[in-house]
Amino acid sequence: MSLAIGQEPGVTTTSTTAPPAPQPTTTSSTSSTTTSTTQPAAAGPVSVLAGDPILRANLAHLYRRAGFGVTAAELDAAEARGYAASVELLVTGADPVAEAIAPPTLTLPPGSPASGEDTALIVWWLRRMVASQNPLREKLPWFWHGHLTSSLDDVERPALLLAQNQLFRTNGWGSFETLVRQVTTDPAMLIYLNLLYSNRYAPNENYARELCELFVLGRIDASGNQPYTETDVQEIARALTGWTTNSAGTAIVFSTSRWDSGSKTFLGSTGAFNTDDVVRIVTHRAAAARWIPARMWSYFAYPVTPADTVVSDLAPGFATDLNITNLLRAIFLHPSFQSTQARTGRVRSPVEWLVAAQRSLGLTPADTSVWWLSTLQQVPFRPLNVAGWPANAYWCNSAGALDRMKVASSLASSANLSAITALTAAARPAAVGTLLGIDTWTPRTLTALNTVRNEPASLVALALVSPEYLIG
Repeated sequence: MSLAIGQEPGVTTTSTTAPPAPQPTTTSSTSSTTTSTTQPAAAGPVSVLAGDPILRANLAHLYRRAGFGVTAAELDAAEARGYAASVELLVTGADPVAEAIAPPTLTLPPGSPASGEDTALIVWWLRRMVASQNPLREKLPWFWHGHLTSSLDDVERPALLLAQNQLFRTNGWGSFETLVRQVTTDPAMLIYLNLLYSNRYAPNENYARELCELFVLGRIDASGNQPYTETDVQEIARALTGWTTNSAGTAIVFSTSRWDSGSKTFLGSTGAFNTDDVVRIVTHRAAAARWIPARMWSYFAYPVTPADTVVSDLAPGFATDLNITNLLRAIFLHPSFQSTQARTGRVRSPVEWLVAAQRSLGLTPADTSVWWLSTLQQVPFRPLNVAGWPANAYWCNSAGALDRMKVASSLASSANLSAITALTAAARPAAVGTLLGIDTWTPRTLTALNTVRNEPASLVALALVSPEYLIG
């Protein structure tokens, strides 16, 4: 059966109404898991949430953005805690369930033919995302993977990408300066951006350029100007020289004979700078204090530039401590995070969409998941380029919609839908909304869902490609 909602969803086409923004002192209320069994003929969006609908809608949005979708049980627990306490749990809580999933054994040497290790690495991370009890513990490394990115296509050794992934988990929550310093000499990054063989006789500018343009300063600052010059890039490249491998090629070492020890001038500073100096100077620039909050707000809420007023709210605190956890907390507690613009400001990328669906449906990722993501054109550890993956409208096209529908049908066919099947046909659309963590169905979507409510698998598949689910 060919199923379609109609208009391809984008970041501004949904008519979902956002509840008022939460306050940090929100008082929790008693929740209920009872789902309405009737479909009111309302002119506006139709709520499918029990309990306190405003608080639960706020929490559903929080968990969709800070994680990969939300289940009814997660909403019940979050409602009992309250909004501010749920934010604190997300930004500081551990995730022993995901940590218990052991990484694969990876021994593939560079230049070897594919042996399945890349697939094993991808499935390992997908399983962590799906199993996570504190989903931000996987969502933030996913953000860093798309921001401070490296690719299997160039690095070739899955073990090095695994090590980089673990680096994001270890250092991705604290000091941004420390994170950038660790990434700069991470073996995968050294290979990916050609810093490994850069020396004083032939400085390679690739990493220096991306450090300025993408990783730390951004292409434009709040005044609309480029916050670095070509001379800055060239001088930074000189300071970053000296990294190589030992004679056996098994470890990264610093060679003073390969390092350019002369005086360099960049970003207003002069000295015989080395790698540590570069990272310290770059991460403490005013442009960095706005670029990183802008990037993170754009990922978790809606697209902004460094000049946006919400960045002006976030930048002073980040400039003071460069602390990533504090920045995350400020983002999730900012009033604009619960605005209509934020509710409709992002389209789920294929990885986010697939993981959310598998979490909701109780499915465990397998090798098939990698094939699905290849079809949907987003495979972990294989970003399109050094800028990671595009966002939002990039994922909204006719070919992508057809592929998502095929994958959604496969997911729905594999899931245990007995709880949905046991309900009356009239009750099923609301129950599917609860299952998928959707706080409202628009009348247009509800009409489409009701056309297939007698076929639970088709109903779930259609809900998975609805605008409400894609805009997460």
